[in-house]
Amino acid sequence: MGNANNDFSEHQKVELAYIYDYFSRIQDRRGQVFVFFGTASLTVLGIALQQQKAGFILISILFILLHMGTEGTARADMAPFFFRGYMIEREHKGEIGILSTYMDIVEPHLHLRDDFEKILKIKDNSERIKKVNQIFYNPFKVKRATTMMAIVTIVLEIALMLILHYLQGWSYL
Repeated sequence: MGNANNDFSEHQKVELAYIYDYFSRIQDRRGQVFVFFGTASLTVLGIALQQQKAGFILISILFILLHMGTEGTARADMAPFFFRGYMIEREHKGEIGILSTYMDIVEPHLHLRDDFEKILKIKDNSERIKKVNQIFYNPFKVKRATTMMAIVTIVLEIALMLILHYLQGWSYL
């Protein structure tokens, strides 16, 4: 991959430290956002069941969709940091590094290493940035287990809403 040169310039050391810190913070925030929207969704679902209002389930679904949107935004925000960190790790450590390990273990289905290698061959910087952003901003990648769970949950909640409204006679509001 790279020349495995371990001599980082001072700028690269600072840049990589910032990228690792940013990556850690954004992962923490992603977890907090997941908990917030999950709790909100379950709370509204509980209210819907308690009040026997099938339409409230739509609000629960809305929270799931909002989470998927914020997840896509968080991933898009990570893209330039992730790509630059990969470039530095590749140049100085070959394939060993926090970001490279994350790509291989947590998100292997995205094939980030292959995509990044293709992007590194692009000479036009604006085209390169466009390609990096296209990789990350897609909250509907159904290969991700969390996205698939969200889609299944939405489908089940819609089915529950329809069953409660039509078979149990619950009103929408």
